[in-house]
Formats: sequence, structure tokens, C-alpha cells
Amino acid sequence: MERRPTSADVARESGVSRATVSFVINDSKPVSAQTRRRVLDAAERLGYAPHGAARSLRAGRSDLVLLYVPPLPVGAALARLIDDIAVGLGEHGLSLTTYLVPERGRHDLAALLRSVSLAAVIAIRPPDGPDGDALRHSRVPVVVVPKAGPGDEGSHDVLQQRVGRRQVEHLADRGHRRLGYAVPTHADVLSAFAVPRLEGVRSACRALGLPAPLVREVPLDVEGARLAVEEWTHEACTAVCAYNDDVAFAVLAGVHSLGVRVPEELAVVGVDDIPLAPLAMPPLTTVVVDGEGVARQIVHDVRQAIGDEPAVSDVEGEIVHLVVRAST
Repeated sequence: MERRPTSADVARESGVSRATVSFVINDSKPVSAQTRRRVLDAAERLGYAPHGAARSLRAGRSDLVLLYVPPLPVGAALARLIDDIAVGLGEHGLSLTTYLVPERGRHDLAALLRSVSLAAVIAIRPPDGPDGDALRHSRVPVVVVPKAGPGDEGSHDVLQQRVGRRQVEHLADRGHRRLGYAVPTHADVLSAFAVPRLEGVRSACRALGLPAPLVREVPLDVEGARLAVEEWTHEACTAVCAYNDDVAFAVLAGVHSLGVRVPEELAVVGVDDIPLAPLAMPPLTTVVVDGEGVARQIVHDVRQAIGDEPAVSDVEGEIVHLVVRAST
């Protein structure tokens, strides 16, 4: 196996001391421009990169950030968010690693925290139980997924409630008064998103003087979706808020199987704006969270937590948006 280049190799190649190499690589002491260029050129030729653990010791902190993901499906929206966070952190010399909490079986976050030096932890939702205790004892800064828009408190639940409220506000603007809500099967697994989204729908209905939504479980099959649609139409619902676009597609399948017209007899709005949303029949209206905006806010909060960023964020404006198409 080829040996990894060391700072001693760079020192020999560039004709300077190891201390000088360290000063250049870590930018810790003034070095002449000519010497700096000689060291950097030698490091590039040799393919030298300082060891992460050693670099952390010298800098007094790690450059590794852990993303704590509770048990939930990693769909397209979450995958995009993780990628955007990784890119944003990378621009500031930080690396992201993801910790997926298994739905079943044991895991030991405390052991991981003891074995890995972390700059910060990003949590989609603040962990409780043993994981919450482990994070508190580790004294690692914890950053929670940020606010939904100006004036909102910073929390994942507030963000998801805003998603649900936006669905209702749009349908109410269209004149709908009696709404259904489509939850996925095994919603307990998705509780980190399903519970606050439904609460957002319910709170918006209360605020607008609408009846409480008629909540029904919708599996991803035509027969199950048809039964839910039959109940909604029987109860005079004229529109349905779906937990996400996948569930909205199931609702549309149930609607079409019954010959119900969309949106004339039943309007449907989803969440996530998945790539297939414009190809639905009819094209699906959906609520989407600006993942890049969320990622920028998270990166800002991480850098602020570790002392790299000023307190004032440059992330402005609403990050929950409505994409209007023909289904409403």
C-alpha cells in the first residue's frame, strides 16, 4: 500500500522545516509569500492533506458536523436538504456525516459521541431519552432545523405547521370550506412530520372559522384511496390536503377511479413538489419548503454555534412556498 505523505515529506520537498510547513498549512504564523508558495506547491505535488484528527487538535476543535436523523423515510426532499447542508458546510471547511437512527434495533449515540470529535450536531428534531441525555453530556453544540419565516420561533415543528397552514390558506382562498386531510399509513413512523403538519392544518381551519378537517388514512393503493375519497365526498368535502405528494397521487388515483372531477368536485394539494408533481393528472398543486434556504440558515446557525459566524443571519424571507397547478 502506498504510504500517505506527511508534513516531513513536504518539508523535505520544499526545503523548509516541519514547523514552517505547519505555519503555512494552518495559517498560524506569518511566512513570506515565496516560502508559502514553495510549501503549497510541494504539498500539491505530493498529494499531502493534513490528518483530520491532528488538524482538529491544532485548531482546538473538530471540523466534523453530525446530522441526527430520527426514524423516518429519507425521501427526495430530505435527501436534497442533506446535500445542500453538506455543500454549504463544505464551503466553510466543515464536513457533514449523517447519523440515521434505526426504526428497529438498538443504537448507541453515546458511544459514537465518545469516539468521534464533533464541532456540532444538527437535529431535525431535538432528540429525547438516552440520545438527548448523550448530547447534553457531550456538551457539543446542537443546532435544530430553523424557523419557517420571519417572526417564527426556530423549530422543526413550527416549519412543518407552516406547511399545513399554507395548504389550508390556499384552499380557503379558492372558496373551499369543508376539507379532508390525507395521512399516510404508518403515520407513527412519520410523526416528526405528520403530527405538526396536521396540527398546522387544524390550527389554520380554526383561525379561518372552518370546520375541523376530516382526517382519513390513505394507503398507496387505488382501493384504499377510493374508500377515503368516498368518505370525503359523502361528508361534502370539496378539497383535500395531503401529507405529501406521494399521498396526493394516491388520492388522485382514488378520485379518478370514482370519476370525480379535479378540481371541480374535489381539489387536491400536496407537499414537496416532487419531480412527478407537474405530470399528475391534473398537474398537482403543492407546498414546497425552500431546502436551499433552510440549508443556508442551518449552516449559519452551525457556524454561529462554533464561533465562526456573526449573530445576524443574511437568510431572509419566507421559505414555505406554494406552487399552484391545475389540481386546485
